[in-house]
Amino acid sequence: MADSDPYSQEGRASGVTTLDTAIPVGGEVDIAESGNVDLNAPEEESVELGSHFDNLAETLDAAELSEIASDLLDAIEIDKEAHEKRDQQYEEGLRRTGLGNDSPGGASFAGASRATHPALMEAALDFSARVMSEMLPPEGPVKDFIVGEPTDEKEDRAKRTARYMNYQITELMPSAYHEFEMGFTQCPLGGAFYSKMYTVDGNPSVMFVPIDKVHRPWSDGDFYSQPRLTHEQDVDKYQFNDNVRRKLWLDVVAVSSSPSLDDQTKATTANDRIVGRGTPTENIDDIRVIYEVSAMLPSLEDGEEGEDADGVLPYIVTIDVNTRRILSVYRNWREDDENRKRLDFLVEWPFWPWRGGIPIGMTQMIGSLAGAATGALRALLDAAFLSNSQTGMKLKGGATTGGQNIRPQVGQTTEVSGSLAMDDIRKTYMPLPFPGPSPVLFQLLGFLVDSARGVVRTTFDEYDKMSGNTPVGTASMFIEQGLKNFGAVHGRLHRSMRRFLRQLWEINSHTISNEVIVDQFGELNVTKEDFQGPMTVIPVSDPRIFSDMQRSAQAQMIQQRATTAPPGLYDLRKSELFFLKRMNVPDPEQFLVPDPQATQKNAVAENVEASRGLPIKAYPGQDHEAHLAIHLAYLTSPMFGSNPIIAMKYLPVMLGHLAEHLALWYADATLIAANAAIQERAGDPTITVESLAKMKGVEISLDRLLAEITPAVLQHATEQLAEVTPIIMQAQQLMQKMAPPTPMDPSIVAMKDVERQSQADQQMGQAKIIDIQSRTQMNAQKTQMDQQRLQIQQSEAQRKAAESSQKSQIDVMMKAKELEAKQQDAQAKHESEQQRNMIAAAGIQSKEGMNAADNATAIEITEMKIDSDGGGGNLSTGTGINPSP
Repeated sequence: MADSDPYSQEGRASGVTTLDTAIPVGGEVDIAESGNVDLNAPEEESVELGSHFDNLAETLDAAELSEIASDLLDAIEIDKEAHEKRDQQYEEGLRRTGLGNDSPGGASFAGASRATHPALMEAALDFSARVMSEMLPPEGPVKDFIVGEPTDEKEDRAKRTARYMNYQITELMPSAYHEFEMGFTQCPLGGAFYSKMYTVDGNPSVMFVPIDKVHRPWSDGDFYSQPRLTHEQDVDKYQFNDNVRRKLWLDVVAVSSSPSLDDQTKATTANDRIVGRGTPTENIDDIRVIYEVSAMLPSLEDGEEGEDADGVLPYIVTIDVNTRRILSVYRNWREDDENRKRLDFLVEWPFWPWRGGIPIGMTQMIGSLAGAATGALRALLDAAFLSNSQTGMKLKGGATTGGQNIRPQVGQTTEVSGSLAMDDIRKTYMPLPFPGPSPVLFQLLGFLVDSARGVVRTTFDEYDKMSGNTPVGTASMFIEQGLKNFGAVHGRLHRSMRRFLRQLWEINSHTISNEVIVDQFGELNVTKEDFQGPMTVIPVSDPRIFSDMQRSAQAQMIQQRATTAPPGLYDLRKSELFFLKRMNVPDPEQFLVPDPQATQKNAVAENVEASRGLPIKAYPGQDHEAHLAIHLAYLTSPMFGSNPIIAMKYLPVMLGHLAEHLALWYADATLIAANAAIQERAGDPTITVESLAKMKGVEISLDRLLAEITPAVLQHATEQLAEVTPIIMQAQQLMQKMAPPTPMDPSIVAMKDVERQSQADQQMGQAKIIDIQSRTQMNAQKTQMDQQRLQIQQSEAQRKAAESSQKSQIDVMMKAKELEAKQQDAQAKHESEQQRNMIAAAGIQSKEGMNAADNATAIEITEMKIDSDGGGGNLSTGTGINPSP
């Protein structure tokens, strides 16, 4: 049986992976009229890796497998119990995001707020977005890297492998970006996540593994040096049977006897609430828990006896938890590795390291602050709700008898039955007052949020303090300081990405067949041999630069230096290309003029090339005097070289070219003179400077000879090239006139910025002092005016009090006088009434006497009349009384 990689789901059984190929070595290609391409490859035997990665469970004794399974399962249960608290912390972090609507805390009355402050979620999402854009940009996470001295062959190989791996991750591994996005979102909440490599249909793939599904021992130490690492995974019957069919697992488990799904980690349960997933009532897909363990075990190799031989060796053991049966045992080292070094089973992507080797996350760092912010937010919302809600107490049996359910409707009048004892409904109900939202609580909420953000800053808070005139170096410093903590996390993830690329590199080195691989464009890309030897790719991320702002500042700084540095020190084209790449411009080469390569040409062709601004080069052995004459004639011509529209491009190129011709003329002239002198003295026309330079012990004599002939050479140069220097000086003057103003040195600009800022600070300080003085004076005047106003108010109050007191006294006196007058009036009335009564009494008595006298007189008269009547005659009286007949 042929097998490939111990981490693959099918590679362990399928052997060599053959990808889409172009023209194989020794093959042919036929292009049909329709455009289809047929590859006619030569017959080639499959490359097999032997039995190193065979499933050892097929040959090991059942009792030995049972013992291994029992030992590992017991150890894993202890590992899970030791880190149960960590599972609870992860669960708490997921709950505090508020996504599952079960964030702890808050009041319990009906209508209480369940809102959650997004501090923790905001930090997690911001972190994930920033890391994802840096670690896995759209064009791929890989860039080329040359080991040792760079050569054309090494450079080509590095570019091929980088380009292919980018294509592989972005196209052949379509789920890679999705898996890493999930991981980077969970990394700050759980403290870390893990990635696991495997193959699907011959293509490598990667799996996101949450931290609650990875179990490690209690002991301290680095993750990769632990004696036991367990990946807990849920496998349905379809994947289980497929692995059995591919001979990856033993067929020793009845899949239909599926266990219950209730035993899940607390973090998994919290995540299910977030995504709205519940435990199914029936396990219809026969999902079961499988432990895949990377463990250091006593040697299982034939002819070796445990620790007496090689001690413990790394293996990967797969166990069905429900039946406690081992499904597979694989060696976890490369076949050609004599040291049997343990291969990476999982790659850890940590957030922040801590004691014990277990990283921590934002849940541990700012979880309590996020909870406090949520509590403050809920308290504010509850206060607003209560202050706008009608709450009170009703007197039992007060205004109504027998009880009534009253539901008033807005805009309507509701009738309520009363009683004889209570005729006012307001006497039976008392509303309860609630204070509104507290400003102090609102300030506390802002303080908590700022404190949480300050722990792991992922935003450009400091960038707001900069203006458009801020120097590039200052801006870069602000950004770096603002993202110091984020940069540390980014550096750790960069190292994890390098481990991930190492895994992918190892898989490619064993799975790609010995054929030419092509990408989607049909371009020759990479061969299997390219993945042999040192890895020639590294992550595209930069652990020192982790933001577009930093890249922009760096590119601008290089451009400034390139334009202000002495000519020839910087390659301006490369500087511009670097700037465009830092700005994430796609295919920046398309915007730049192609970089031409100088070739040997005649002087006229060189003049034409220089007029176009293209590079030209002088070569030894040319007729330098003739070249100089042609170039100088063209340069001094007002129609050509001195014409401003030509001179702008021509002069910078030609002046450097003239310097090359002068230097080469000097070298050729010195060499000719030296050869002539040597041949004359030696009498041998075959002796040259080159032949003597190869001999040892003649260096000093040769140097003396060159010193003797130098004056003659220089004198000859003065005679032959006398007109060159004045023309070059004129050309330099002309070029200086046409040159744009030289930009000021950045250090001087920075110094002036500092001076300007210092002056501005001084002016601002003076203005502040003046403002403080004026404010102080105004405050003093205001205080004095307030005192005067207070005195006036006090005087007015005293005056009003005196007036009020005086008025009160007058009122009292007037009231007293009025009372006295009333009393006198009453007394006078009383006395008058008494007098009137006395007079009335006296009048009554006199009247009675008069009436009595009258009555007596009348009686007497009557009697007299009677007496007279008795005499038989009528008697008339003066009273008008007529006697009866």
